[in-house]
Amino acid sequence: MSLTRLESETGISYNDEEDTAIVYTANSPLMRRLDDLCKRFPKEFQRHILIGDDEEIKSYKIPKKYVQIRMPKVLDAKEIARRKASGERLKKYMSKSQANSDKKQAKIKDNNKKV
Repeated sequence: MSLTRLESETGISYNDEEDTAIVYTANSPLMRRLDDLCKRFPKEFQRHILIGDDEEIKSYKIPKKYVQIRMPKVLDAKEIARRKASGERLKKYMSKSQANSDKKQAKIKDNNKKV
């Protein structure tokens, strides 16, 4: 039985004494990422315990130093204006590129009709 997106929870548990944290998850993308880390770095990342027979929920033991809570990125007015201008340049470039592509396709069709 497959879990719903609401049921695909992730929990992280650690204490002040130990240097490791336990990650319990039913989130498939996170499981794949942690499984990959377990294969690539077996000394640091380990499957902790299997919960259930169908592997819908997994538990991992990871170094606590990799558990982070980050501050939100705050953009100043200059950065917002720079990003907006960059987006406008990209839109302009893409529309020119699409127009050139359309012209090339039209030429190819014309050449095929002549042959």
